[in-house]
Amino acid sequence: MTYCNGILPHALFCVYSFNGDKKCLKIAHESISFLNDILFRDVYLNIIGNQGWYQRKGTLPLFDQQPVDAASTAFACWEAYQCLGKNEYIDWANLAFQWFRGKNIHGLSLYDENTGGCFDALTREGVNANQGAESALSLLLTELLMENSISSKLQAVKSS
Repeated sequence: MTYCNGILPHALFCVYSFNGDKKCLKIAHESISFLNDILFRDVYLNIIGNQGWYQRKGTLPLFDQQPVDAASTAFACWEAYQCLGKNEYIDWANLAFQWFRGKNIHGLSLYDENTGGCFDALTREGVNANQGAESALSLLLTELLMENSISSKLQAVKSS
């Protein structure tokens, strides 16, 4: 495993939502459970770095950690919540979002308050100061996802 690992379970949960395929739900649930056991070993999201591959029970490559990975994890966890209804997935989605704001291995925010952009990675030394479109979109889409999840939970409370 190395890059955008949340994409597969996210897609499988979406397929289940679309057509009710129980096999997709089972594989999605197994995939996200395996992934989250690795990524959330600490009290924050610890992304598999892009300087190597992670093999089951192997050493986790810690750097570089990229915003697109935090985003794919948040989206996978949100979709898992939608399909399974377990609040722990909302908590994990929120931790993935908080990764951008400094709840990460270095305790550094990837959000640049001066530019409104997002740094491109967490490296061994700190943040990669580049601010590309992929990173900005990853942050903005994850922030929008979390705002929508809070809004939908508030609506559910108001409706009951």
